[in-house]
Amino acid sequence: MNPILVATDFSAIADNAVKYAVELAKIMNTSITLFHVFHIPVMASDSPLVLPISINELEKDSLDLLKNLRTDIINTTTNLQVDIETQGGFANDEIIKMSKRSTYELIVMGIMGRGKSSPLFGSTATSVAVNATTPVLIIPLETSFKKPEKIVFAFDFQEIKEPRHMNILLTLAKFFDAKVHVLNIVEKIRKEHIEQTLAGMQVDDILYNTRHTISTQTNEDTIQGIEDYLKKNESELLVMIKRRHGFFDWLLHNSHTRKMAFHTSIPLLILHD
Repeated sequence: MNPILVATDFSAIADNAVKYAVELAKIMNTSITLFHVFHIPVMASDSPLVLPISINELEKDSLDLLKNLRTDIINTTTNLQVDIETQGGFANDEIIKMSKRSTYELIVMGIMGRGKSSPLFGSTATSVAVNATTPVLIIPLETSFKKPEKIVFAFDFQEIKEPRHMNILLTLAKFFDAKVHVLNIVEKIRKEHIEQTLAGMQVDDILYNTRHTISTQTNEDTIQGIEDYLKKNESELLVMIKRRHGFFDWLLHNSHTRKMAFHTSIPLLILHD
């Protein structure tokens, strides 16, 4: 498996995501790259500015923190390669740029999680999940690593234009011998259109060598339908596809209340199609 890119700002949220990524990398026999984006102060003025601290100093401080974090990981983990990188700028932009600089399999980031003051949506993690082309794994605070035995794949029964984007899901299911539960939430059961039938056949074919089930649940609220399913069916990973004009776009542009309502309580893997 290709390396995992782990974004950190050295907060408790990020530290928890780092711990998760370390355990994942150990099992999947790959390396991780710890990446920190330091903020460059910008001041509006017509005259030359003297920053209170130089960019070189900011970079050095960032590298020192990354080195300390790498040392902590190496002291408690054997046979894991840990690389470090830092860059000045805006976190969401630089994380996406960094993910394109190498063949990273996955970007891992942390969020506050359910019931906390900071929602998933509107955060750096959201921006990266929406705009990156690399799969993004979002880890809620206080969620510790647990071997995925059941993976819920919330699928809208639309054609997957790039089946290769499903590779990370197939890889995770294979490594952990996990069963994939394909979940389709609809307002009410209707006769399927030919496009939905073909999409169902396609996902069934993609998951041919993976233990899986496909089910349809009814709920007028897609978000609530997913959450209700997760409450009744304990799982260790939720997977969604980010499409243009798909579920994620609808969610991001809907009401503030709806955005706030969706706090993932388990790791969330975002694929792109």
